[in-house]
Amino acid sequence: MIYCIISNKSNREIFPIREDKQEKIEVHVAGFCFRLKGKRVQLLVGKRRKDRDLFPSKWECGGGQVKKNENFEEAMRRQYYEEFGIRVNVLSPIFSYEILRPNGPKIPGIKFLCKSIDNGNEDIILNKREFSEYKWVSERQCLKLNLITGVISQTKAAFRYIRAKQNLLGPAMLPVEKTLCVAQYIGLRNWKKFLSFLGW
Repeated sequence: MIYCIISNKSNREIFPIREDKQEKIEVHVAGFCFRLKGKRVQLLVGKRRKDRDLFPSKWECGGGQVKKNENFEEAMRRQYYEEFGIRVNVLSPIFSYEILRPNGPKIPGIKFLCKSIDNGNEDIILNKREFSEYKWVSERQCLKLNLITGVISQTKAAFRYIRAKQNLLGPAMLPVEKTLCVAQYIGLRNWKKFLSFLGW
């Protein structure tokens, strides 16, 4: 005999919740790491090795999987150190994104604006398992590279944002200032209410 649950309440009670430990997903972070070299705004990019499973020989800006017991900012700082040997300040989230793999699950991620702490005096130590080369590039130079599909429009937006807020490449900003920049960028006109909502 087959029983059917027809009650709306009963149907909702069978949905899995956190305590059921049903979902194990892979989550990524990626970044746009900028520096101010003289008066020039430059972005760090790396070329993926040709034997990589995903996006071989494509140029990207750095990032990877979030590990257990890491938050997003910690993962972003670790990724830049592991991939390029540099220290970064994570300024603010700027995009959400997803990686679509053939015959694989969708991988969600968040992209962050970052700045190089050494700002022009970096000693790059490239992770040769991941990248074959790296460059610090202007927007024009970057857009001539063979970038991962979907990164081009995001790169343009990141350069527009960082040029409009070049003080981000100076000393670290306070959280309120950082959030104000993000609010202005994404078009929140009534930023006072936005800060009030955050409890500031």
